[in-house]
Amino acid sequence: MLTKKTLMRAVVASLAATISLAAQPLRAQDAGALLDLLVKKKLITDQEAEEVRGELVKESAQTSAGKWKLSTPLTELELYGDVRLRYNYVGGETKDRGPVAAPGAGVAGTNDWIERSRERYRLRLGLRGTLMDDWFFGIRLETNQNPRSTNVTFGADTSSSSPGGGGPFAKGDDGINVGQAYAGYKGFPDFTFTGGKMPNPLITTRMVWDPDINPEGLAEQWKHTFTFNLGGGGGEAAPTYSKEGKAVVAPAAEPFKLKLDLFANFAQFV
Repeated sequence: MLTKKTLMRAVVASLAATISLAAQPLRAQDAGALLDLLVKKKLITDQEAEEVRGELVKESAQTSAGKWKLSTPLTELELYGDVRLRYNYVGGETKDRGPVAAPGAGVAGTNDWIERSRERYRLRLGLRGTLMDDWFFGIRLETNQNPRSTNVTFGADTSSSSPGGGGPFAKGDDGINVGQAYAGYKGFPDFTFTGGKMPNPLITTRMVWDPDINPEGLAEQWKHTFTFNLGGGGGEAAPTYSKEGKAVVAPAAEPFKLKLDLFANFAQFV
């Protein structure tokens, strides 16, 4: 028969293993809820529950995640980023357009062929999270100052006219810039408010609004999902079975449902 002391040790070991092996760290309130349940079931006493909480604090402090000192209101934190290496080639015929300069080496003339090839890279590193469930924030560092692209061309700053004087291994166009820095609130039903240099709040497609554009200013978004019950049968529902495995209630056809998303975006950009 398990003694209370043995049971308490098992509880500590189980919770500690859950914290260390889980894909996401076990929140303190989750462990507290489990301990409260054990106290309610009279499996452990209040004093033993407090001892277990103390053991969990020690176990958590020894893990890599436990060494992070995060503010209590912070409910979620995500570190993200991406790295890209790419080769870019562009070529085309000038047709009957006149040359931009006298035809010569490196200058296309009328009905000529012009092309360009580049090796490029991109680096983006960001941090985003939520505060007290309703507030959110984000900051992202990225290469290149171009508002539409964060790609940097290898060897593009080697000429003498480049920033810093150019030359081999120059770093005139290599740098780290603030691509995003924003905060927002989503505590009102269906509404989201965002301010700062934010991810594009508008709908992005290949034809309208590049997702790489991060506008600065304020954005207000409203979105609501309407569900309409059209009646009729939209498919068979799962029948109800007895303990013996016999169907006791004939399955009823579920009604057709139509979901409609209605949204509106408002923004004031600078």
